[in-house]
Amino acid sequence: MFSRHRQFRSMAYAAALLVACGMKAGIACACAGGSVEADTPPDAGAIAAEDARAAKSILDANLNSGFELLRIAQKSDGARQSPNTVISPWSLQSAFGMAAIGAQNQTQVEMERFFGWPLADRAITQGFAQLNEQVKPSGKDGYELRTANRLWADSRVSILPSYEQALIKGFGALTGRADFGQPAVVAGAINQWVNESTKGLIKQLVGPSDINPEGMVLTNAVYFKGKWHSPFKKSSTRLADFVIGSGASYRTPTMFTLSGFIYAERDGCQIISLPYSGGASMVIVMPMSNAGPAEAESPLDALMSKLDGQWWTTSMKSMSFETVDFSLPKFSFQAERRL
Repeated sequence: MFSRHRQFRSMAYAAALLVACGMKAGIACACAGGSVEADTPPDAGAIAAEDARAAKSILDANLNSGFELLRIAQKSDGARQSPNTVISPWSLQSAFGMAAIGAQNQTQVEMERFFGWPLADRAITQGFAQLNEQVKPSGKDGYELRTANRLWADSRVSILPSYEQALIKGFGALTGRADFGQPAVVAGAINQWVNESTKGLIKQLVGPSDINPEGMVLTNAVYFKGKWHSPFKKSSTRLADFVIGSGASYRTPTMFTLSGFIYAERDGCQIISLPYSGGASMVIVMPMSNAGPAEAESPLDALMSKLDGQWWTTSMKSMSFETVDFSLPKFSFQAERRL
């Protein structure tokens, strides 16, 4: 049933945490090749329970590290005076996950501690395998989601078979062999793969200078395309003011609708879920205009300091169906950063 009439005006402060929207993340790193335990589970029920625990552990850790990565990126963008912060934590976590199960000793420990993953190759592999399976579209969802991972290695590098098997099992990642003595050729092959994996959205991920003859390259590409479950009407789109964190205002085409949404207000924030056709959703979290004293910190900074896995989970549980007077500016983001 419809309940309280709310207003949600997306005209205040903008930051984006995007899980899968045509983002890119690439790492070049030296991987020593780790050890992966042989699969000798006692029975199918035990396997399922173990996989579920691993997936829950990785999911909880990824929520926390995703928001931490957003804060780090926002701080970096602030220093560079970049107007928007756009990241794909799923891309970064997938790439580092592939690196972590191939690393050893202090390198592995530092990666797993930052991301909060269990200190076990098998748990990371199982957890990511389960999460990848959960987000994989069935083919009847009405949206398209591609997650592509790949390891690129010089043809002279020896890779443990157990590591290659773990990459396939946990991340669906195949190994590409090439002559790293020809960096331009290798970069061209990687960029062609990324271009195809993202349907032309990302044409270049690496350059010849990124190809280390003594290393490997781990790449991740995420592509998402969806249609709104309830499309905005063109006739309801008009110019409106959009105010950014600095207080500057811009007139921009803005979509308006009065409809039912999953919605919540919590800790001085408005939270709304915009469903795509097929079940996926875009969740927007926006500080209210009176959230946090302006002289101490901006409403956006106050929101950013709260974001972690527990805050997110609690907020999602607090949401309910309400009639919302909603507006959303049309926008397009493009970002590039050195990892």
